[in-house]
Amino acid sequence: MTNQAFTPTDFPKGTTVRVVKGRKVEHGTTGDVFWAGWDKFKEGSVRLGIKVDGETVWASDWMVEVVGAETAPEPEQVELAADPMSDEDWEAMHEDGDPEPYEVAHGPRDDSPFDDDGSMECPF
Repeated sequence: MTNQAFTPTDFPKGTTVRVVKGRKVEHGTTGDVFWAGWDKFKEGSVRLGIKVDGETVWASDWMVEVVGAETAPEPEQVELAADPMSDEDWEAMHEDGDPEPYEVAHGPRDDSPFDDDGSMECPF
């Protein structure tokens, strides 16, 4: 669980964690979180109170991994179009009178500053 921004709520009470980094707690130590709060020693980090066989150990979020947590799936790769849509294709797609997104949400625009021929009238 490194290189991510965690908050204390990401480690609810009872979450099982394993220590994988650090120097004061033996690596491989596994226990249940009984307390999570902001780390006063490292800004932006979460400090965890962990119960291990009735004893209390303390570790930061970057020192532990959640036991049983699934690994995040790889992001889906999306192939992008080679060329962007041309203006002609865009206009052809909308020439059948499809409403613009604003009109779908708010109805037709009556206060448009454009005349019917596309020229803009001066508002002053």
